[in-house]
Amino acid sequence: MDSILSEVVKRLDRDSELVLTDTISEAVGKIRVFSYGSNMNEEEFKKEMKRHGYELGLKRAKKRTLSGYRRSLDNESGSHGIAFSIHRYESGHVEGICHDIPIEALGAFLSKEGLFSWRPNYKLIKVKVEQEPKGILSLVGLKRTTIRELTDNDKEKALKYVQATILGAKRWKVNDSYMKRLKKQLSSDKSR
Repeated sequence: MDSILSEVVKRLDRDSELVLTDTISEAVGKIRVFSYGSNMNEEEFKKEMKRHGYELGLKRAKKRTLSGYRRSLDNESGSHGIAFSIHRYESGHVEGICHDIPIEALGAFLSKEGLFSWRPNYKLIKVKVEQEPKGILSLVGLKRTTIRELTDNDKEKALKYVQATILGAKRWKVNDSYMKRLKKQLSSDKSR
């Protein structure tokens, strides 16, 4: 187990490394994560985890709320065109899910999220989520972009990403009204 963790930690940027090592010191065999985008869609999550070398579904998943943040479709993504991120917003809240990632699956999970690339898509943060007894990990985007900046091909990928997120949100009864507005926007952009 220690060799898995040391391999994972040395591939992260300094900020994510500090957050992860702090969280691992409290963990016993698994890490709790707050997910707010397409990771809520278990079918997509399983498919992507398998593609990154580890078969895993959503373990001990529960709908949860993160206060003091807002969700925004504004993080550059090679595979999705654009993806959700969260940003500090004092009066905001983000509904999503908390789930477990076994330590042995951590490298595949972080690779899937783009944390190992030479220019990472996300970094790890530690957040306090309502209904969770301890602080847990989440991801915040590092490559801000807008839908207007996307190519037609990336808009098509973004539409599929948002649709997958909506399916996951429905499963967990997460408010998807913002996602549906984005789907409508991306669909109308595509038809032009």
